[in-house]
Amino acid sequence: MKKTIYTLFFGSILFIGGSILLTSSSNGRAFSANDGNTGAPGEGQTCRSCHGGGFGTTVSITVKDSTGFPVSTYVPGKVYDVDVAINTTSAAQRYGFQLVTLTSNAIPYNAWSQPAANTRIASAGQRSYAEHKGKSTTNSFSTKWTAPVSGTGDIVFYAGGAAVNNNQATSGDGGNTISLTIQEDMSTNLNELSLQNSLTFFPNPAKELIFISNTAGIDLIGSIRIIDLKGQVLIENQINVNSNSQEQLNINQLSSGVYMIQLNTNKQETITKRIIIQ
Repeated sequence: MKKTIYTLFFGSILFIGGSILLTSSSNGRAFSANDGNTGAPGEGQTCRSCHGGGFGTTVSITVKDSTGFPVSTYVPGKVYDVDVAINTTSAAQRYGFQLVTLTSNAIPYNAWSQPAANTRIASAGQRSYAEHKGKSTTNSFSTKWTAPVSGTGDIVFYAGGAAVNNNQATSGDGGNTISLTIQEDMSTNLNELSLQNSLTFFPNPAKELIFISNTAGIDLIGSIRIIDLKGQVLIENQINVNSNSQEQLNINQLSSGVYMIQLNTNKQETITKRIIIQ
């Protein structure tokens, strides 16, 4: 009798522990457990660590430009669509994923925005992750990603994914990881480089105002945005910076931190620079 009670007791504990573990990941590992499972440097485990014992699963990452064409290089400051797909050889009931980007020397680059309905943006430590928002019935996830400033170099995308049978445990599932490196596009023409050098944002660090100086010799009309390191647009205004003049942008509503300032011009160029606000 005692043996039966002990068996039931410890069986219940294991079941509850497994359920808690599953629940902690079902809403996204970074969101619920402040952890990364993508296989990126510095992470202790991956999706495959818990979900890798069942059917075969593969993960794919696709970075696409504004026309929907897959790319292997990025243009600094441009916005791209990033798709992650979880594929399996068996019929899965639910799907989950996690995605992070780092520079080639493993420094976090956080620039996600506009996630799809089944995707969320969540932070774990210094890293910002795109991940599933609840157990998804579809195997595809997407979000937008803003490329870093010129001179950043290679960016590595790390993704982990799981296809699960939805039995309230991790048994019989499938998991895997993948990484994708995209290089900075170094073919930027001389006109764009000249324009980059002719626009100055100052002071840096700034407090209440940012001044934009134009020495390009041409009038520039466009939109200016302040973007945080999670990729969220905090300020967006139309701006006209006449030749050999300067304009100002009020930033007193922003808290101290590091931001990207981005100017999209009538010359079909995007100038992106990093600025510190005190």
